[in-house]
Amino acid sequence: MSHPDPSPDFRDFLDELLAAGDAVAIEQTVDPHLEVGAITRRAYETHAQAPLFTSLTGAEPGFRILGAPAGLSSLPGERHGRIAAHFGLARTSTPREILEHLVRAMHAEPVPPVVVPSGPSQQNVAVGDAVDLERLPVPLLHQEDGGRYLGTYGFHVVQSPDGAWTSWSVAGPCCTTAGRSSGPRCRSSTSA
Repeated sequence: MSHPDPSPDFRDFLDELLAAGDAVAIEQTVDPHLEVGAITRRAYETHAQAPLFTSLTGAEPGFRILGAPAGLSSLPGERHGRIAAHFGLARTSTPREILEHLVRAMHAEPVPPVVVPSGPSQQNVAVGDAVDLERLPVPLLHQEDGGRYLGTYGFHVVQSPDGAWTSWSVAGPCCTTAGRSSGPRCRSSTSA
C-alpha cells in the first residue's frame, strides 16, 4: 500500500490487509467478552492473519472488531508488513526502513489540518441522549482489565470544553455506562 496522503485511511488499510491475505474475516459469531481477546492474543503470538470479527455476540450487524492490526506477519518477506502499511510504506519494509521513515517524519514540516464539512469519520453521529455506548461491541480483552476498553488502538487529541488545555495520548477510554466513558488510561502528555 503506497499512499501519497500522509494519513492513510483505516478502511483502506483494512482492505489492503484483506487483499494481501494478512487479515481474515471471521464470520462465526464471537463473544467480545474475553473470546475476541483470546483469539487476538493467539494471532499475535503465532504471527497469524489479523482476525476481523464480523459477527459479535450482542452486536448489531455491521459492527466489527479488528484484532492484531500491528502484529508481525507470517507472509514471506513481509514480517513487518502491517506496521509498514500503517505509514503507507511497502509491506516489504524492514524495521530499519520503518524507523528511518519515522525519524524523517519527526523532522518534516507539519502538514496543516484541513477542515471539511463532512467525511467518513462523520458517517455515524449520535449526540445527547442518543449516545448509547452499549450499542457498541466494546470488548473485555483480558480477565484482569478494569473494564471494557473502547478504541484501544488509537491516538486521541482532546481539548477541554473551555479550550484551556489539550491532551494528546495513546489511550483506551473505559466504557462505564450507556452514555459515558472514562478518559484516556495510558501514557499521555498535556499541553496548555
